[in-house]
Amino acid sequence: MVKYALIALVVLATIAYMRNYNLRKQEERVQDPTITPQHFNIVQRMGLVVIFIWIALIGGVALFIGILKDPESNLLWVLVPLLMILGAIYCLASVYIWRIDVEGNTILYRNLFGRRTEYDITDISRVLAKSRNGIYGYRYVFYSDEKKLFTVDENTDNVYLLQRLEERGVHAEKR
Repeated sequence: MVKYALIALVVLATIAYMRNYNLRKQEERVQDPTITPQHFNIVQRMGLVVIFIWIALIGGVALFIGILKDPESNLLWVLVPLLMILGAIYCLASVYIWRIDVEGNTILYRNLFGRRTEYDITDISRVLAKSRNGIYGYRYVFYSDEKKLFTVDENTDNVYLLQRLEERGVHAEKR
């Protein structure tokens, strides 16, 4: 029981560290002279890859242990690690594929499956900042009237987009 508590503590400490690391990187990016509020992109932080690799490794070890044991007697030892590995692969894919490019007033959104959608910055009429239980920060949801356009997590470089929207009078409502 103690080792599970230690694993949970390590995971929570890693998440807290990555969140603080991402916020520091976001502040550094704002000071980067090559990135302007007119031309920038929003991508997932590469620091998240560390978490996903840990999940995949733990899942792989547990899967190996489950196969060495009698897999027919305890399907849980095979199914849960397999789901962990698939979840880690999904998250790694989202780090490399998902992105938002802003060129002037045009926002090009590419989702996890590579589908691209183009919006104008004037299409965004409301931003909702939803709390994610404190340690995870906020998730920003962008709306055009009542239609949800896209969602951006706090662990991304979303500062310029939020600044541009605040200049237009669209403020993030916190919930």
